Amino acid sequence: AMQDAVTDAVTFQRGMAEREAVDARQAIEDEGCEVVELTAEEHQQFVDAVKPQHDEAREQFGDTMFEMLKEA
Repeated sequence: AMQDAVTDAVTFQRGMAEREAVDARQAIEDEGCEVVELTAEEHQQFVDAVKPQHDEAREQFGDTMFEMLKEA
C-alpha cells in the first residue's frame, strides 16, 4: 500500500511538473526570451557531464528511488 501511494504521488507530481513546465516556458517566451532545445548530441554531452553527480545521488539515495522515478 505504501509503495502504491508513493508511486501514485510521484506520477501526480510529474503531471503537475509537466504542466508547470509548459506554463513557465510560455511565460519566458512571452517576455521575449528564446528557449533553446538541445540536440540529441548536446543532450548526451550534458548527460556525460553530470554523470558523476548522478552516480553520487544514486549512491546516496539508492537504486530503488531511481527506478521509481523512471517508472513514473
